[in-house]
Amino acid sequence: MKKAKLGWGFGLFILLAVFSFNACGDEEPTVLDRDKFIGEYLGDFNCPGLLAIISSDSVSFSIDVGVDPNATESVIVFLPIEGQPAPLSITATVSGNTITFADTKEDIPIPQFGGLLTDINVSGEGTISGDNLSGDMTLVITEAASGGLLGSESCTITGVRQ
Repeated sequence: MKKAKLGWGFGLFILLAVFSFNACGDEEPTVLDRDKFIGEYLGDFNCPGLLAIISSDSVSFSIDVGVDPNATESVIVFLPIEGQPAPLSITATVSGNTITFADTKEDIPIPQFGGLLTDINVSGEGTISGDNLSGDMTLVITEAASGGLLGSESCTITGVRQ
């Protein structure tokens, strides 16, 4: 009788140990909302009116992790503007399939405005579906020194992740 109790106890111990070991190994990696946005895109950036001079029918832009990698909803959109030595880096946040642009850049020279230093306020949002990103960005461009309005337009951005 003592052997039977020992056998059951040992069997239960083995069963629990196996279950515990398997449960630890089956964890799914955490997928963040921002992960579906990260990457290189090829698309277009079109602004009507006065800001049409910064539009491009073929633009390669990228989205990367924000400045603080622990801010899991934060990303940076690197949008090249023709004639600029570096892309415009626009801070955005993501939630689900939506990206929200909200940033202000100061003292940005825009060659199309004769190299005048400008402040650019960017707002708007977009969505991603598979590898396709589309959205609207409202750009308000003012002269940095005087604050005078140079242009304000709602621009469209589209891209396919490469």
